[in-house]
Amino acid sequence: MKKIIKEKDASFGIIPLQKNNEKWQVFIVRSITGHWGFPKGHPDSQYESPQQTAQRELKEETGFTLVSYYPIEALSFSYECRSHGRYVDKTVTLYLGQVTGNIHPCPIEIAESIWVDLDKVEDYVVFGAIQDLLKTLKKIVKEQL
Repeated sequence: MKKIIKEKDASFGIIPLQKNNEKWQVFIVRSITGHWGFPKGHPDSQYESPQQTAQRELKEETGFTLVSYYPIEALSFSYECRSHGRYVDKTVTLYLGQVTGNIHPCPIEIAESIWVDLDKVEDYVVFGAIQDLLKTLKKIVKEQL
């Protein structure tokens, strides 16, 4: 039996949060491949830190600028997939942040972007591997913010 070699992959992003009329909202994006999620991506170089990557990807994909991180530890989820013919063990790390600016989604990567009430986020973000993260996010926002 041939052993499958998996490459490690990591991406970093921001979960934009805001309170609107006493309700917490998150900003989500729909990629051109049709999946809803949070703005995220890969480091440009080995010298770019995870937080620098997250901030750059936020700006590139949405037009937003990070105002500040919420004092919460980053959330992450992992999954296995095939990408460009390779097996990949991927980890996505997301920081909670307050953002500012006008929405200018990158037309090459983002098909649509919206603010949604936190309690409705699973109606959009349906990817199985992120569901536990969404539950944790709701609990953190309810108990700590």
